[in-house]
Parts: sequence; C-alpha cells; structure tokens
Amino acid sequence: RIDPIADKFHCDLYESRIYSEDKRFCLLIRNDGLAAGYNVNENKVMWYFQKDGALNAKISVSNIFDLENFIGDKTIPVGIPQPWPSNNLPSGWLECNGSAFDKNQFPKLAAAYSQGFLPDLRGEFIRGWDNFRGVDPERELLSWETDAIRNIYGEFKTAANPEYASGVFNTIPANTRHIRSSLDPNNATIVFNASSVVPVAHENRPRNIAFMYIVKAE
Repeated sequence: RIDPIADKFHCDLYESRIYSEDKRFCLLIRNDGLAAGYNVNENKVMWYFQKDGALNAKISVSNIFDLENFIGDKTIPVGIPQPWPSNNLPSGWLECNGSAFDKNQFPKLAAAYSQGFLPDLRGEFIRGWDNFRGVDPERELLSWETDAIRNIYGEFKTAANPEYASGVFNTIPANTRHIRSSLDPNNATIVFNASSVVPVAHENRPRNIAFMYIVKAE
C-alpha cells in the first residue's frame, strides 16, 4: 500500500506493483483506476494519474525522468540481436541482413553500429568475442570467420606401384606415402570416406533450429 495516495480514497483497493531492478522505484496500478510512480527509498509519490484524467503535476523532464529510467531498465537495449520466429518483423525492428541504415533516423542504433551497417546474420551462428582469452585470438568485434575443422591425419607406409592418392590421403617425400596400398594380393585402393560413419554436408554445423535474427532499431 502507498499511504500518501491511499489516504485520499476510501474503497476496497487492489493493486499491482512493478519494481525497478534496483528496487528504488515502483510503478503501481490500482483497481480504482489510479496509476502512480513511487520512490521507495524516499517513501514518496513522484507522480500519479487518476481515473478521470486528473494528475498531481504537469509532466516534465524533471518529474518523469525516473520513470523513463525505470522503463529503460525493463526493455531490451537498441542494437541487441534477437531470434524471431517469423519473416514479419515487429514494429521498430530490422532484420540483421547486412544492410545499411539511416544513422540520422536511428541514432541509438548508430551508437551500436557506428559504420551504419547491420551484421549479416543470415545462416550464421554468433560466437562470443574472445577479448584476450586466447581461445579465438586476434578477432575483432563483428568480424566474420569462415568454417573450419581440426586437421585429420592418416598415414600408410608402402612401396607399392603405381601410386594413388585421393582426398585426405596424399603423397609425401621419400618412401613414406599416403598411397595405394599392397596389403592384399589384389593391391586394393585405400579410401577415406567420413560419410560412412558420420553425417556430412557442405559445411560444419551443430544441430540447430532456424530463426530470423532481428535487431531493435529505436
């Protein structure tokens, strides 16, 4: 109960409260139609609206500033990519498709992407920036990286002729070669084929679900 307001009214009151993250401010909505901004630390009402539209003071920067901070604490900052399950974008959001945007029209977005271009996240995964940890060194924020796997190495030692090499197997200097083998009388060809034991595709990827990445623009 917020006493400075409740004392003005005499009815069975029910209220809902939403607190700022630091618990300093509270937005209160009551069943008699009153909404108020309340400073918890100072135990005072900053502003309130009554159901008939009357209010206790003219709304200005000075007395609504804390409410703006409160709302800002509860919303997603401009510039953060978010997965979206549809190709119909919500109002105020843009697709992360590498396109340019108007820095004058979207100044908050420009603060996050100073070059005036959104990252192209179509078909891409996001990776945490290394920031001198040494796991993925020499990377800059928003830099793109190609796919890769760790090296797979295999070796056959044989003096058989004619020599044959393919794929992961290749000839090397001297008498040690990745070549056609003579391990049996038929001099069979050695083949490396990962698809016989694991799924293969044109890229390296984990299991995933496709979402559209969008970014809050304003």
